[in-house]
Amino acid sequence: MLEGCHGLEGLRDGIRLAFLRKGSADLIGKALRIPDELSPAVEVIVSGILEDRTVTADVVEVDGRSPEGTPWRRHLVAFGGVGIFGDIPRFTENRLVKYYKGFLGSLFGDRGPFVVGAALAVLKRGLDRPLGSVPRIRLRHDGRDVPPRRYMSVIVMNGDLGRDCPMAQGVPFGGGYLRVLAARDGGLLMSVRQIRSLWRGDIEERAEDLCTRIFDVERTLSMFPRSQRPYWVNVDGLLECACGETLWRVAGRVQLIAGR
Repeated sequence: MLEGCHGLEGLRDGIRLAFLRKGSADLIGKALRIPDELSPAVEVIVSGILEDRTVTADVVEVDGRSPEGTPWRRHLVAFGGVGIFGDIPRFTENRLVKYYKGFLGSLFGDRGPFVVGAALAVLKRGLDRPLGSVPRIRLRHDGRDVPPRRYMSVIVMNGDLGRDCPMAQGVPFGGGYLRVLAARDGGLLMSVRQIRSLWRGDIEERAEDLCTRIFDVERTLSMFPRSQRPYWVNVDGLLECACGETLWRVAGRVQLIAGR
């Protein structure tokens, strides 16, 4: 929806977006206090429009290049990333998801598909590592270089998505900066510990023990894998395939309709 609102010159002034809590919009919809059921959600959104009840959110712009060399540009308002976090949608956003999503949701709530997706992504990483398919990634943010390292995930958050995704607690959606979590690849056991800590929301306190670096980006973030292998980029729960560098930055603002 956000992507469709972008013209050649970006977002027009005065655009307001509303999210129904379905698919990849579930977390942002919950953070905006939109009900899960369709009819109550529509009522809340209509009243939000009439009462001009909005939350200001930064629009994050991501630039990359496909394996064929074609440049692409995508926009998001919630989260994105690479590594295991980039692989999770490969297992949660496919044709089989409709068969197991309801069952997993009854067991684990809204996190059900994420639990299975994360587990499968970790197993895939375990298979890729001995094959040399896990490249080092050089990060550059606000003019500062981070030496190339192998990362379990590099996660970019635009704001606090609440207890179901407690990776950017206290970060406002319209703060003008990005919260980045770079978790180093320390093997299968470390990956499990990192994901558990992400789940609980205490990774900031345990960052050093979990080989994780957390920092804020005010201007630009560059991710540059030391390999020409294609990799997956998670853009608000949707996937883009990239080869080489991806560039992340805040590129505008939008008003999001909020619940009461």
